[in-house]
Amino acid sequence: MVVFKTTGGRAWNPPGGLRPLTPSQKRNRKKNVELTLKNMSVLKMAQAQQPALPVRLYKPLSFNRALWLKRKLEEARTSLGWGMDAASLQQQARAASPSLRGPGSLLPPAARAALAQEEQQQQQQR
Repeated sequence: MVVFKTTGGRAWNPPGGLRPLTPSQKRNRKKNVELTLKNMSVLKMAQAQQPALPVRLYKPLSFNRALWLKRKLEEARTSLGWGMDAASLQQQARAASPSLRGPGSLLPPAARAALAQEEQQQQQQR
């Protein structure tokens, strides 16, 4: 015999509504929303710069090329690490920016152009 558990006739949420958020929850929510909006704006800029036809690899990578790509991926991951505050992230991005914009960059052309465009806007604001 199967018995289905119910709430016993009670409402799921308390009748007085949910408790208000604590100050730390409000700060975390605000930071998360700001970060999400920033990420969405970068993605939208990159999407606007995408080429009409995607560039595809027609042959497999050689072993040395795969190792090189793996190393570049690790560099990009460390320069874009998430657990840091904005100032240290910006310093790391500036330090890694020549390697991210160069001909051997792992960033797609659209993301590279969006990054360059964002830096130009920041320089114009100064």
